[in-house]
Amino acid sequence: MRGPCVALLLFACLVAARNAWGVEVSGTVVDDQSRAPVAGADVIVSSSTTQWRLATDEAGRFVVDVPAGRARIRLLSLDHQALTAEVEVAEGMEPLQLSLISATYDEVVVLYYEDPDPVVTKRSVTSAEVARVPGAFGDPVRVITSLPGAARPPFGSSQVIIRGGNDDDTTVFIDGVEVPIVYHVLGYRSVVHPSMVAEVDFLPGVFPSRYGDTTSGVIDIQTRADWSDQWETTAQVDLLDASASVRGTVADTVGVAASVRRSYIDAILSATSNDFVLPRWFDYQLQLQTLWDSPHTLRLVVFGLDDRLGVEGSDFGITTSTGSHRGVASWVYEPTGRFKLLVQPSVGWDDDRFGVTTAASVVERGLRLGLRSEARWTPNPHWVVVGGVQVQSSNLELQASLPFDPAGPGGSAFETADARWVAQPDPYVEVQLRPAMPRGQLVVNAGVRAESMWREGLDPELGVSPRGSVRWDLGRGVTLKAGAGMAHQMPSTQALAFSADTQLALERAYTAEVGWEQALGRIATFDAVVYGRQMERIATQQFGAPSFDNDGIGRAYGLELLLRKVPEGRLFGWVSYSLSRSERISDPQTSDDWLLYDLDQPHNLIAVAGYDIGKGWDLGARFQFTSGNPYTPYDGAVFELSDGTYTGTLADQVNSARLSPYAALDLRISKTWTSRNGEARIYLDLLNVVQGENPEFLLDAYDFSETAAVTSLPFLPSPGIQLDWRF
Repeated sequence: MRGPCVALLLFACLVAARNAWGVEVSGTVVDDQSRAPVAGADVIVSSSTTQWRLATDEAGRFVVDVPAGRARIRLLSLDHQALTAEVEVAEGMEPLQLSLISATYDEVVVLYYEDPDPVVTKRSVTSAEVARVPGAFGDPVRVITSLPGAARPPFGSSQVIIRGGNDDDTTVFIDGVEVPIVYHVLGYRSVVHPSMVAEVDFLPGVFPSRYGDTTSGVIDIQTRADWSDQWETTAQVDLLDASASVRGTVADTVGVAASVRRSYIDAILSATSNDFVLPRWFDYQLQLQTLWDSPHTLRLVVFGLDDRLGVEGSDFGITTSTGSHRGVASWVYEPTGRFKLLVQPSVGWDDDRFGVTTAASVVERGLRLGLRSEARWTPNPHWVVVGGVQVQSSNLELQASLPFDPAGPGGSAFETADARWVAQPDPYVEVQLRPAMPRGQLVVNAGVRAESMWREGLDPELGVSPRGSVRWDLGRGVTLKAGAGMAHQMPSTQALAFSADTQLALERAYTAEVGWEQALGRIATFDAVVYGRQMERIATQQFGAPSFDNDGIGRAYGLELLLRKVPEGRLFGWVSYSLSRSERISDPQTSDDWLLYDLDQPHNLIAVAGYDIGKGWDLGARFQFTSGNPYTPYDGAVFELSDGTYTGTLADQVNSARLSPYAALDLRISKTWTSRNGEARIYLDLLNVVQGENPEFLLDAYDFSETAAVTSLPFLPSPGIQLDWRF
């Protein structure tokens, strides 16, 4: 018996050694457009302690033994954009199928073999699509407005309206840190340069518990953390602005990246006017990251923006300015592929100003401090446990000056000033379960977040936000999904500032959604989601006073459809349709009539398509049809004999009329020349080639007998050039 025992013991040791030190990871690398194998591509596989480097064979294949746990795969090819993919290495895993995007297109994303966030609704697009969407100007964040769930904002607005929520119900994160806006003034540019963006997650539904202080949706922008052996530089100039960026490594131990962008519409037209300057925006980003072979990674990201419309103190009319700056430091400790610790302190400053001529002004500004600490533990391939705490604190200052007293008619001028600290220490925990069944068949996610608001001089406000979702892959390309949860958020900074001594509660919302995804072979995918939202304790302004209370309630519900061509081959595109309704009651104690929300848009249809003609030529088109926004009309006027003027009388029903629909067609044509070290692209965006009446709002005659529409942007050709090179 001694021989068989020794053999069994030796076999067990070999099995244990294989499980501990090596799981076979194989894959095939192909070109994103032609689907041809990419031979000779460098494959760099990194675990928490070791790194392997190999090359694909003539069939684009590679095989390597990697320890079980989380690993990162880096693909490099001279004729393609670099790609980083994070995978969960486990026995029995299927071969990877990886696509490299031609160097003609901008890089955009960290691609996941297995989505770490099993949310119900998470929408994104590839870099190849971003570069070809008319009006997006190669900006991945801009494409959000072409996806289901996002309403069309008013012209000139940087708002993001998701699923019938208020304009401050959507929270924007950059590398996990909250920022005040995502789009510059006019809404044509995001606040992060495209070359710095790795991934943009658009979460309009039940989002994970690590996101807080938001009730409607999340836009999570993650900056790039990949570094190649060459320096990458980009320069771009078009009708709106000019920008430049650079990315590379110093001594192969520190990654460095920087970008800057400045509009120049104001510089061109300021010579014609001393009182009014058209919108101006500016943004910058700087990244530093350690690249040494260690379980410790240090990272520093600094970014900011400055937007202005008009000149402060001028007699022209409305003037606004927004300034925001952030510094984010990160320490990531990943001793094994099963455990990851993140500690991320941040500091920032916001300054928001609004004025009407020289008579009225409102200034909101404050110091922002933050700290996030999060641990992620993967005990086995079927469980993931995430726990952490996010602390946000700000010293909110308000200065307001109005030419009238909001508390009553005929009063004198109104002035107020206040400064106090507001803190939000929010712990959270989340569990992801993947039962032991065929890979990816069932994914369950459940979490809870304790949300709070501590205002200096007032009692704390607390709320518990449980959330959960499930995705069930039935096979044959069919996936069912559902989610439900509660979320809390602080009232707007305006509500807090004007209600300094009022005990405002956290706003609250309940969300439920169910959906169905269908893969239509390798050609297309179809996604359908039905949702409902109930909003409570909305901070609303009290009649005849500047202060706010929590009496408002709201509801929104709808259907979202997305038919998308798989982004392979010469043709790309999608059709997005949202059917929705959003309503409000400002004070249920005085009225139980549901009124349409100011940005209620029942129908929102968007079709995007592009075709690669060949030889570097590419065509793109985007069509949008959206219902007009509701408004309250005047049903008459009263003539004042004393001064000979008319005073309009509003209709009894608020938002009882609706503007004409918005309809517009945008086109884009581009030509790209590619060399071994870079590429040059010229392009022409033709905005509003065909458009409807497209009123943004109405102006009334002096006697309120007639109205005239102020329309949206007219036909606008925007030529541009972009240069990308590597050295």
